[in-house]
Amino acid sequence: MPDSLMYLYLMSLATLILLAIGILTINARITDLNTALHKRMDDLSTALHKRMDDLRTDTFARFERLEGQNTRLEGQNTRLQEQYTRLESVLVGKLAEVESRLARIESHLGLH
Repeated sequence: MPDSLMYLYLMSLATLILLAIGILTINARITDLNTALHKRMDDLSTALHKRMDDLRTDTFARFERLEGQNTRLEGQNTRLQEQYTRLESVLVGKLAEVESRLARIESHLGLH
């Protein structure tokens, strides 16, 4: 009986040793996987931050171009308003001149 009991202990001990080796191997694999996942997440985070910075830079550049175009359009609007005012005064002068001529014609013909 002691030999068979010793045999059972040795078999149980061998099973426990194999289980311990398996657990340690799986734990090492999980640690490797965890490290790889952390590295991948860091790489993705870095790429995301770079992309966000690129988008931010592009957006600011577009806004600056729009501001430049807005300034240019404001200048054109001012020039057009000045031209409109000048043409309006010329037109009013011409209409006054035509009205004056019409009044002279009417008085000359005695229509008034």
